[in-house]
Amino acid sequence: MVLFMARPLKNKKTELTWQTASETNNKGFEVGHSTNGRDWHFLDFVHGQGNSTIANEYAFIHHNPLQ
Repeated sequence: MVLFMARPLKNKKTELTWQTASETNNKGFEVGHSTNGRDWHFLDFVHGQGNSTIANEYAFIHHNPLQ
């Protein structure tokens, strides 16, 4: 299970946050951006917890989101 949210910030950036309930062999998350839902551009990689049986929270600031 993953909970994902995006929140606009005052400086025209967007904060992406997500939470996992548990993780198995999770190296991490590729964060991407698309303007059409088909073609994705890599923004960054957020490292995961590997193996976890507890909830973990992650965040990423998108510096150039589109309107």
